[in-house]
Amino acid sequence: MLCRKSLCFRLNPPRVAQRREYWYRAVNHQRLFGSWNTLRTVMRSPMFYAHIAGVGTLVGMVYCYNLERTPISGRVRFNIMGESMTQQLGKKYYEREMERYNDTILPPTSTEHSLVQRIFERIVASPGLAADTWKLYVINDPVRQAFVLPGGEVFVHTGLLNFCESEDEIAVVLGHEIMHRLMQHTSETLSRVLPIIFVDYLFSLASGIDQDLVGLATDVMFLLPRSRAQETEADYFGVQLAAKSGYDPSAALSMWSRWEALEEEVVPVYLHTHPPHHQRLVSFHSWLSEAKRTRLQGRSQVFENAFALQRCFCALDRHP
Repeated sequence: MLCRKSLCFRLNPPRVAQRREYWYRAVNHQRLFGSWNTLRTVMRSPMFYAHIAGVGTLVGMVYCYNLERTPISGRVRFNIMGESMTQQLGKKYYEREMERYNDTILPPTSTEHSLVQRIFERIVASPGLAADTWKLYVINDPVRQAFVLPGGEVFVHTGLLNFCESEDEIAVVLGHEIMHRLMQHTSETLSRVLPIIFVDYLFSLASGIDQDLVGLATDVMFLLPRSRAQETEADYFGVQLAAKSGYDPSAALSMWSRWEALEEEVVPVYLHTHPPHHQRLVSFHSWLSEAKRTRLQGRSQVFENAFALQRCFCALDRHP
């Protein structure tokens, strides 16, 4: 019906079924099959496979050029993030975390900070670690958590300190975090994430499948398994580092036994960034004998260094 005074048209709204059909065709049907039809048209082009071969060759060259061996473990991996880029990213992370925890960071004179600092200095005194720049922060927060940033900033929550029953358990946690930084797990993760995001976008664009769903699938298949592998790698070398510094590696068993009894796994394993608690406990059991040998060797090296220093002092006394 036409309203002449207002010069506007008043039309009856379409029926619900018509609206549903319209949106189905406009959003789902046309987008999905239109994209596939476009893709099939492109694939019929005589230059399509030549372009695919060229892009594949270029991607392969970039991948091979950026292969490297992981520090300490020697595992071959793809890492496209340079050291300068990682450090810049680490500064951004550091600024964000400092802004987040600025009001809850304990002073260096606090009992908690002094405890962690003493253990931390003993661990980083190992050869090859003291030269790096490390900063330690203790956060007054009940969450049982510790993490490290690419720049060497280590954050430990008081909730984790209250959970640990000995300095040996704290040393196992610190060794784990230190190894994350030494093996540059952050840059490795970013090197995997960036190409996967690009592939997710292209696949979602071509297929019409929601990008969030595609992203979840690639996370489960590629990113999360690698994250769990990195955690296992940090567990293994972290407990070795703690043992080399003179701490008891069997503390990892007691700590993870309590953790397993305290928390129930409600999320499926394939959606976890970390291995399940019982799996980590089994892994530490298998590494215990080797870690104990590492501890004995570390103590022997400390004694040898002390005896060498004593011999040096004796020689100086004989020859003033």
